[in-house]
Amino acid sequence: MDVASWLVADPGNGFVRVFSPGAVALRASRLVPTTLATTAHKICLQLGVPGTSLHVQLAGDSIRRLEPHDRPLVIQARLN
Repeated sequence: MDVASWLVADPGNGFVRVFSPGAVALRASRLVPTTLATTAHKICLQLGVPGTSLHVQLAGDSIRRLEPHDRPLVIQARLN
């Protein structure tokens, strides 16, 4: 996927970085193209993992599991 084309195609497009469990290296992660409407459940389906597999840690705070209806790109956008 052409990253620049995806980003300019729609202002609601973006990426979230998903790390494998226990991963510490950037190589153990994957950029997932998403929109502001993409749910955590849909990302899990794309990755072939159970629908409640995504977790988020913001600015070193505690880790929380994303609910299937959570929208990771919206959560990420709120940090900016």
